[in-house]
Amino acid sequence: GERAHDATLGRRSHIMNANWPEGAGFIDVSLRVVLTFTALLHVPPVMGVTGAAMLTRLYGIDGVSDETLILMRHRAVLFGLMALVIFAGVVDAHIRPLAVVVALVSLMSFLVLARGAQSNALRRVVTLDAIALVALVGCTAGSLVAG
Repeated sequence: GERAHDATLGRRSHIMNANWPEGAGFIDVSLRVVLTFTALLHVPPVMGVTGAAMLTRLYGIDGVSDETLILMRHRAVLFGLMALVIFAGVVDAHIRPLAVVVALVSLMSFLVLARGAQSNALRRVVTLDAIALVALVGCTAGSLVAG
């Protein structure tokens, strides 16, 4: 009864705090927050796997060829994988360096490719990715300096 309930709560509390020790530094907490934000940016594109209608909603593109649709849907799957790796880095310190690299490569490559984007949808993504990149670089640099 009550003893089993207490044991379950204790175990749950331990699990929730396993990778977030008391007194975790500001830089560590900031890096986790920025990684969470970056992972969340990678989630909406995953919905593009459902097909052309969702891709039109997400990106304002319409009338793409069947081959382009396949490539865009595959891209959606890859975004899901990136989001999973980045989220894993939030909770697991061993995966965090990989998560940071995945996030940095994703953000930087998009910003380079999207230079001069004209559509409102793409400009909004550029803005959010630029914010995430600046925050991620700052937190990563702070983490490296803090040791």
